[in-house]
Amino acid sequence: MLNREAVHRTPSEQFRAGRTASLAVGPFNKKIGAWQRQAALLNGRIRSVHLRPEDLARARAEAGDLSHQIVKNLIELEDVVSELPANVQSNSRIEDTFRAMRQVMSGLRQSLATPPAAAKDHEEAR
Repeated sequence: MLNREAVHRTPSEQFRAGRTASLAVGPFNKKIGAWQRQAALLNGRIRSVHLRPEDLARARAEAGDLSHQIVKNLIELEDVVSELPANVQSNSRIEDTFRAMRQVMSGLRQSLATPPAAAKDHEEAR
């Protein structure tokens, strides 16, 4: 006969996998919010028609630096995940973290691909 207390106290495999996944992605998830805010601010600056060319260049450089920082963290996350058991690797928490990091990267790529409108408008005003 099964001991009901023992059954209730033994976490399921799915619960343990989720907990392990959360612990693995936790340090990365803590950074994502700040990256999103910084990327949004940089996107606004890069798209601004009121930005001086030197400020635009600085914003684009900051966006490039942030992009490199996120890529570095994506590689670190891939390394961490590769060490985890298969049932943890496929956990939605890990997938969600990768997706969030890639979305920030996508926004930065779009910002960096934006033609420098501010520089163009400054030259047209001359």
